[in-house]
Amino acid sequence: MPKIEDFDSRHWRAAEMHFEGHTQAEIAEAVGVNPSTVFRWIRDGKLDPIIVQLADDIHRAVRTRLVRSSLRAAIAAAEVLESEDDGKKLAAAFGILDRTGHPKAERIEMDAKVDATVDTSRPIDALDSMMTGGGGEQ
Repeated sequence: MPKIEDFDSRHWRAAEMHFEGHTQAEIAEAVGVNPSTVFRWIRDGKLDPIIVQLADDIHRAVRTRLVRSSLRAAIAAAEVLESEDDGKKLAAAFGILDRTGHPKAERIEMDAKVDATVDTSRPIDALDSMMTGGGGEQ
C-alpha cells in the first residue's frame, strides 16, 4: 500500500471527490484521467489511505469545534436553570447532572400509611416534620 506522501494532487482531488460522493465520471473529468482509471483506483483501494486521512482530519476538526463550544453550551444550560418554566428547568438540571457524571436517581416505591394532620400555612415545616417522623402535627 502506498504511503500518503506517494500520492500526487490528482489522487488527493479524486479521493476528496469520492469522499464527497461524486460519480467516477465527475472525478475523472475533474482530475483529467480516464474514468476507467478512477474505477481502478477505487476498486483496488488505492485511494483508501487518502480517504482515511481525510476522515481523520474531519473528525479532528469537528472534535476541536465541539470542545471549543462546550463552555458556551454549559453556560446556556445553566442559564435555563433560571427559567420560569419548571419543565425546562428540570430538563436542564437533569442534563447537567447526567453529563457531569452524577448517577441517575432510582425510584423507590414506598408502601406506608401516613396519618397526619398538616398545617398548610407552613408547608415546609409540615413536610420536614413528616419526613423526620414527627407526624406532621404542628
